[in-house]
Amino acid sequence: WESDDGSKSAVCTGWKLYTQAEYGGAWALADEDTGTEIDSLPFSGKATRLVWQWQPSISCTATAGAGGSVSPTEQWVDAGETATVTASAGSDYLFLNWTGDRSGSNAVGCFENGRAPLAVTATFYPVVSVAQDGSDSAAGMEKEPFATVAHAIKVAAARAGELSSVVGVKVGPGTFQQDKELVVDSGIRLIGSGSGVTVLDAQGKSRVMTVSAAKAYVSDFTITGGKTPSGKDGGGVNMLAGTLS
Repeated sequence: WESDDGSKSAVCTGWKLYTQAEYGGAWALADEDTGTEIDSLPFSGKATRLVWQWQPSISCTATAGAGGSVSPTEQWVDAGETATVTASAGSDYLFLNWTGDRSGSNAVGCFENGRAPLAVTATFYPVVSVAQDGSDSAAGMEKEPFATVAHAIKVAAARAGELSSVVGVKVGPGTFQQDKELVVDSGIRLIGSGSGVTVLDAQGKSRVMTVSAAKAYVSDFTITGGKTPSGKDGGGVNMLAGTLS
């Protein structure tokens, strides 16, 4: 069976036969089997009820926003089970979140399916890239990365203002030494390649970073070599607002 709009279906999994010992009494299971056909049924002379068994399935549709793809784009999931969809960012983009009938921030989305069709959309955001072999005179793309995190933050903040949307900075592996404190005062996303993989080193010259924007997000770095102006503890990240992960 399939609904007229194609969003629901059901497969017949078999049948069950119930009888009553006396009229109006409780129904008792007398026989059952799988399949969609019945060759014959025994006649017991009692009230009899035949119940076909159905397994409903619900459609899950996934759509990719600009900058990425999703897989699978459509699947059928048994009602009450989980639909798994993977979002993959394209070049110069990163995955942001899932929106629609379900939400989430993991690129591998696992969504519990109810009794209604499910539709989700993967959202991606553009990034500028930083690599140790980059140049601040480059375009800041994955194949033409910038050299310094400070310059990338400045470019990303300007683009975020122009686009009125989220823009990120993707920093590749390696240790990135800096001569002065990094300042994140706009809602950009500053993303490293992993703790212990991407290192921000202030070389004992300043605090590593101050984050002061409510929508700013910093993740996947090792922070080292920071120093406060007074020489006290707290030379790593000064979080006035935003999220540090």
